[in-house]
Amino acid sequence: MNNGLRVCPKMMLSGLVVAVSAWFVFTDNDRTIASAEQGVVRSGAADKDEKLEDRTAVSAGLREEIEGLVKDWRTAFTARRIDDVRTLLADDDRFVWLEDGYARYPSVDSVTRALASFPPSIEMDLDARIARLVPLLPNRAWVQLNTSTTIKQEGRTVSSFDSVVSMLVEKTDGSWKIVTAHTSNQARASQRPDSAKE
Repeated sequence: MNNGLRVCPKMMLSGLVVAVSAWFVFTDNDRTIASAEQGVVRSGAADKDEKLEDRTAVSAGLREEIEGLVKDWRTAFTARRIDDVRTLLADDDRFVWLEDGYARYPSVDSVTRALASFPPSIEMDLDARIARLVPLLPNRAWVQLNTSTTIKQEGRTVSSFDSVVSMLVEKTDGSWKIVTAHTSNQARASQRPDSAKE
């Protein structure tokens, strides 16, 4: 039973014309179709003899920075460090965290209020792994996380669930922040279409 105890940081693609479907991201600036799985660029608009820029290749530096953001989020979230959580979210009117069809957290304040509402007896464990990372601009990227959350009360597990979280992250003044996000809670393996089973 979850009893509304799920709290996750979130961001959804806003301000950019970016559409993500399980495997592809489309960027409108040069109509480039980038495979998120392979990190390879194909262009439907470029001249045949034009050398394509591999702008979706994920550098080691970028991956390390985004992994650092995810680690900081996990630490702040599970320890319920409200001030630290706030510093990792874009605290402006772009921010929203969607979940399963509605805006669960329409503002940064709504995230921190929900996190602060947990009673002291509640313990949370969050595992978050980067499944896909797609550079969009030098200071923006799209991230897919696979997450597992366990919530315990007085040592007893009261909720456990897996989710997929997509995020738009932005680097501002040297720091990466979550601008928008969307959480989709996974169906049981028996309920997933064959194409979604791994």
